[in-house]
Amino acid sequence: MSAKKTELLAPAGGVPQLVAAVENGADAVYLGGDLFNARMNAGNFSMDQIRKAVLFAHKRNVDIHVTMNTLLKDDELEPALAYAEKLYEAGVDALIVQDLGLAGILRKNLPEMALHMSTQATCSDLRTVKAAMNMGYSRVVLARELSLEEIREICEVGPEIEVFAHGALCICYSGQCQLSRFYGDRSGNRGTCAQPCRLAYQTLTSQDGDEKKKFMDYPLSPKDLCLADHLGELVEAGVTSFKIEGRMKSPEYVGTVTRIYRKYLDKALDGQHLSRGISPEDRMELMQIFNRGNFTDAYLKGTSGEELMSGTIPKNQGIYIGRVKRTVPGKKLVEIEVKDSLDIQAQNGRSEGNNPVTWPLQVGDGIEIRTRDGKRAGGVISYCRLPESGKNTGSQERLVRIGDIKDPVREGDSVYRTSSSEQLKVIGRSFKDKDLDSGRYLRQCPVDMVLSEKNGVLELEMIHCRGIRASVSSGQENFEKGKEGDLAARSIKAFGKTGGTPYKLGNFTCLASDDLKVPMSLLNGLRRDCISALDKAFEDKMNERGSQLEIARNSRNFSIKSNINHEPDEAPGTAELYYWDWETFYSHAEKNTGMVMEKYGLPVRHIIPVNLWEENFSQLPGTEADWGNIIPYISNVPRGKENQFVEDNIESIIGHLRIRKSGIYIGTLGWLDCFKKAGITIYGDYGLNAFNEEEVFFLKEMGMDEVAPGLENANPSWGAYPLMTMEHHAEGEGLRRKTPIRSRKTPDLRIIRRSHSDQTLIIPDIKDIQLPPADELAVPGFDSFRIYMAPGVGLTV
Repeated sequence: MSAKKTELLAPAGGVPQLVAAVENGADAVYLGGDLFNARMNAGNFSMDQIRKAVLFAHKRNVDIHVTMNTLLKDDELEPALAYAEKLYEAGVDALIVQDLGLAGILRKNLPEMALHMSTQATCSDLRTVKAAMNMGYSRVVLARELSLEEIREICEVGPEIEVFAHGALCICYSGQCQLSRFYGDRSGNRGTCAQPCRLAYQTLTSQDGDEKKKFMDYPLSPKDLCLADHLGELVEAGVTSFKIEGRMKSPEYVGTVTRIYRKYLDKALDGQHLSRGISPEDRMELMQIFNRGNFTDAYLKGTSGEELMSGTIPKNQGIYIGRVKRTVPGKKLVEIEVKDSLDIQAQNGRSEGNNPVTWPLQVGDGIEIRTRDGKRAGGVISYCRLPESGKNTGSQERLVRIGDIKDPVREGDSVYRTSSSEQLKVIGRSFKDKDLDSGRYLRQCPVDMVLSEKNGVLELEMIHCRGIRASVSSGQENFEKGKEGDLAARSIKAFGKTGGTPYKLGNFTCLASDDLKVPMSLLNGLRRDCISALDKAFEDKMNERGSQLEIARNSRNFSIKSNINHEPDEAPGTAELYYWDWETFYSHAEKNTGMVMEKYGLPVRHIIPVNLWEENFSQLPGTEADWGNIIPYISNVPRGKENQFVEDNIESIIGHLRIRKSGIYIGTLGWLDCFKKAGITIYGDYGLNAFNEEEVFFLKEMGMDEVAPGLENANPSWGAYPLMTMEHHAEGEGLRRKTPIRSRKTPDLRIIRRSHSDQTLIIPDIKDIQLPPADELAVPGFDSFRIYMAPGVGLTV
């Protein structure tokens, strides 16, 4: 088991969620401010709320992590640094960062702040984790796609490792998705993802017989993740932080999931074997609060097939409770036959189920009836009665009438409960009527207390587990002698009355003479005054950060401008053609080179997969005159087959690179150190998401000769650029949206499977690529521009 502190990390999209997370057992909470976070549509926190949130959490020994996990434009870097300063002054424990340029700025200008590498940075292997360590990150949030064995290997050598344990999954590797931006200019990397992956698509195929095959309606919508059954294995692997996804979720969701994961993480930390997994009751509670057709742990097990996907419904599916038996003529009532493992709390009585594992069905529950023609009916139950005809008849059917059901349903339709009013009421007690300033809180932090006496003056000191101390003294008193042990017993009784404060009595030490007769009123007064002093000490500690930052600012040039001492090229000097396969490159490269040189008057680079470059090295042309320079690339996600190929052939690859003097493109930081030590020219590829000049400078400072523009700059003129990189292998050859975009044509998508890679790509389905004007390809501050070639498609003028 890891010696590192193990943490349960819960989400908070607003104050109620924060209270729910803390009150139900979170060790840390991550939240977003009103700037630079990947969930800009969540409630989020103002700076004043963040300060209050930090005080609220720290007093209860809970950390606060703030997300700054978007890609930034050049003119946003200075405001981002100023914002990070304010977060540091507010006492925030760590920043979760995606943008490598921002990370470099923070390391140089705000080294006191802990940085966590966001999952948006696509850290999917051990090499990338090591690179993150060298860059100064204290923690790495791993890609959700990793298996238990991969996580274990990384934990053995890495920094603090954070994994997602529960919640929504993206079908694309985080940080590598352009689908939302492609369809509607709402970028996931900029915090405004529209989730087009949750929409319905038609699967396109040209294979004989497939036209009759039933494909998924929602082929890009996975189930939600649930690793509750694997907490013991992950603790033993050395995972530091178990993250619950859900900054867009309700406080009821946050409270429920946090409470259950707290229960089983504690069991795992106590060394209890969880071979049977969590209880049926707790599993059903997780299902009831939110699920997309049960849960999945497929990635952790090393699989990513159909068992990963939600299939028919992309939203909360609730839990199955029975089928429609009949409708009541002339009324909006439906009689349903309820499954045996469900209690019914009707308005006219109660029907007991057989070993129920979830909340009773009752008024206020959310119901959805799914008809056989794919329609939905239901709503919130306002009528729930046991039918009179079914009472005391000995019938084995368990029937209940519910209403109002306004839409038509038929006998045999499936009935699901999408929300339980009783579940919501019970978990609501943990956060309702509470805010960051007042409420009857459940969560208290043990505080050690020391009572001493000198010359008739009592002093009480409180020591918080975060190292915050406070002490108060009484006036001088003439204490009488009493019974031995009396003072300690009375003090424990008085100091234990911490009520609704964030504190409770931990260890107590009495250094005063134990036979002093001290009035309870005096001891109670010391407790109250010392608690107030401890509250103030937390505020003083926060204010100290501001003073320390001011001193640090005066001792160094606290400015981005000190970092940016480079001038971007006025115009790109190279045109690039980027290929996904060997056949398209080999059959079109010579012709494409001539067309591109004639169009733009620039030298041409052909960029092809490293596996194909190495395997076909003998077929590469010997001169650049006709074909241009040919450069291999390692993908944005080389995990699995591609990484293994490079590992197995690294000496040969380096030798061939030296022969051709071509350099290599890398789409992940993991391979930087290897090729840098070998003296190979290194180019940064699109997977690094370069979006501002500071990141370009940072990557060049790390050893890259050039950096390609990230895809946040892309437009349709760039050709078949990747919209998604997935571990899941979607069926068919392409996808077509069933709900087209208003006012414009909705492009089809093409699914690309590559023999040299374990990952699947989704690209725009392009039939021909016309050479656009150079200004539609060029991005200011970058040395080259490129066109992404669709397999089997050549260029036209």
